[in-house]
Amino acid sequence: MDEVLIRCIREILNLINNCGLINIDYADVKKVLEKSGNYPSGLIGITESLGDESDLINKARLALNNPLLDPDPHKIDKCIVSVSGDHKLSLSKIDKIISTISHEIPKEASLKFGTSLNPSLGSKIRIMALGRGPISPYVQAAVDNTEFPNINLR
Repeated sequence: MDEVLIRCIREILNLINNCGLINIDYADVKKVLEKSGNYPSGLIGITESLGDESDLINKARLALNNPLLDPDPHKIDKCIVSVSGDHKLSLSKIDKIISTISHEIPKEASLKFGTSLNPSLGSKIRIMALGRGPISPYVQAAVDNTEFPNINLR
């Protein structure tokens, strides 16, 4: 679990600090990470694809449906998607990823994306989705004290 947390934080920092072809800055990330409502909410998902079309679609959906958080992507109100790849990353692949994610979230949700070049990925494409809105059922259970009566998040 520590490795997952470290990887998520590293990807967010890379998103803010590194210049890309399409930049996402601190203000964009802050808008998504701002707390909405009384409870902690949001999602983060990071996947890597080998780049073929069917794999891109599956990995884009997986980035939104993080199995550790089990969120409902239909409740997202703000979303940032970061796509990283080597110099062979094409606009058609970026479009496939972004259009797949935009079909998975509500039409009224705010969606912003950024791309960056990362030669160390080789032929892989890294997709990170950062969203605000959905509450993980695990967090909701902790808040409701149904499964974790000794935890108080209020």
